[in-house]
Amino acid sequence: FNEGILIKADNIAIDVGSYCVPNVYDWNSDGRKDLLVGVGVGASPYNDTGKIRLYLNSGTDASPVFTTFSWIQAGGVDISMPFY
Repeated sequence: FNEGILIKADNIAIDVGSYCVPNVYDWNSDGRKDLLVGVGVGASPYNDTGKIRLYLNSGTDASPVFTTFSWIQAGGVDISMPFY
């Protein structure tokens, strides 16, 4: 295995805490893979709500550039679901 790397947004390592699920996908169909991260946002590890952060890539697939995130929404409301 290779050593891991930190993915950054605005030159700061992305840290969403524990219980995260990262994935890459061209979310906005611009030909660049964006970063989607499922995260727990609740108060305890046994009764949490999960949401999805979206970091759009303004760089390239080989050298991605991410800035701030937005929550994935449906109908103007953050998508969320309980997880345990």
